[in-house]
Amino acid sequence: MAEVKPELLESLERVNAEVQELWLDRHIWLGTRNIAAKSPAAKGSFFVAWLGVQYYRRAALAVRTMVDTDLRTDSFVNLLKAIEPHAADLPGSRVIEPGQVLKDIAALHESARRIKPYVNKHLAHLDRVPAPEIPESAEIDDAVQLLGDLLVRYELMLKNVDFALLKT
Repeated sequence: MAEVKPELLESLERVNAEVQELWLDRHIWLGTRNIAAKSPAAKGSFFVAWLGVQYYRRAALAVRTMVDTDLRTDSFVNLLKAIEPHAADLPGSRVIEPGQVLKDIAALHESARRIKPYVNKHLAHLDRVPAPEIPESAEIDDAVQLLGDLLVRYELMLKNVDFALLKT
């Protein structure tokens, strides 16, 4: 077993913080939505709708951040690319199949396929040529779920620690 490089652990900590904050936001949004759905006074509420829009914008930005390939960023994709050549030698390598890191990178990119252009053209910039497709909330939910699932896997792999996120 190789010792995990400190820079990998630092990158994991930054990814962890972003994903955990995103999951807390998700938990708050879903709780608010569920409460509003049970309250006749909140049905059709502008505030609840606005809050949902804010959550999904934030979630889309976080997904976009986690698939960034710019080497100056701590994204989940960059973390996995750094892990991949050494995956078999890491402390928790028993929890991952050969080639799984590459599959996880591909899954992250696929989950963000429609989210990334939406963020780039609508949220980060006011593009004159808007993104051709706006992702559905279910696509963003799926991408957020994938980030959480992968965070649990790679916390175990790099730190050999069982890890859990808030249940939503």
